Amino acid sequence: MSITRAPLRSEQPFTVFANELLNDETLNADALGVLVYLVSKPPNWTVMPGKVGERFGCGRDKVYRILADLIEAGYVTRAPARDAAGVIRGWKYLVSNEKNPLPENPEMDGELPLPETATSGKSAPQKKDNLKKERDSRPAKKQDTSYSEDFEGVWTLAASLGAPRTKNTSKKKAFGIYRMLNDENKAKVRVAIPAFAAAMRAENRPTDKIKHLQFWLSDGMYETASAPAGAPGAAPTKRFWEHATEKQWANALLVWSTNWQWSESWGPAPDKPGCHVPQNLLDRFDLKYRGHLFSPEEKEAKRARVSQSRDGGSAAPPAV
Repeated sequence: MSITRAPLRSEQPFTVFANELLNDETLNADALGVLVYLVSKPPNWTVMPGKVGERFGCGRDKVYRILADLIEAGYVTRAPARDAAGVIRGWKYLVSNEKNPLPENPEMDGELPLPETATSGKSAPQKKDNLKKERDSRPAKKQDTSYSEDFEGVWTLAASLGAPRTKNTSKKKAFGIYRMLNDENKAKVRVAIPAFAAAMRAENRPTDKIKHLQFWLSDGMYETASAPAGAPGAAPTKRFWEHATEKQWANALLVWSTNWQWSESWGPAPDKPGCHVPQNLLDRFDLKYRGHLFSPEEKEAKRARVSQSRDGGSAAPPAV
């Protein structure tokens, strides 16, 4: 939709307004201000309603109401804007500093095409009232909260153990992450939740420091939790660092980089004696995330060890 200023009888570098216009008591302050602003523009100057709203600090709906008042007063006319196929695609408004004695375009139904949320400022169109009644009479849509049976089991298990957190957690988002996992990782989740909960209890981790289920899933923490004794496929006498793969260690380091809280279930932290993280993985992690903690000599030694590992012919471990 566009607004165009019609040519004046005499174009000058200034604008002359008739007293009749300035003293027209049918125009309120808003309508008079917008009309004076539009008429003062160059000939055939075109502007969009949004720009008028920006100029006067008002919303689009108010601009449409002002245009409706100016149409009623006779200073603005409107006509349909058609495409090449003759289909109405919008409306064109022509602004003049003189009242237009002609009736509005006969194609119009006498009702200004305002946005759905706008009103004319006098009485709401009947069409809008009918639409509102129709919306109010429609039955409310029920939110789809159907979850898979296996996810419901995961959610119930986590809720009963208190970790990962389910309270104040988006169940919908957690399910969205869970359902994207393959069967192998879904099985890991079910096994890892009791181990994670036990680790949180052993550390006396405060509840507000325990990860929400949705973030626990998205961070892949099920890859780093030890399976409790008796769990399917678990080695009951082994702890995490005794059976962790390089991929699991890489995931553990990545999780560590998000909050710098090392789980006791992973063994001694990287800054403690006896850390079980493979040295090459730890060197690569240090270069990427903790380089500022080391002297130039220490960083160079780490680079040398990483380079030597890659040149040794063995497959490089997964990137951290």
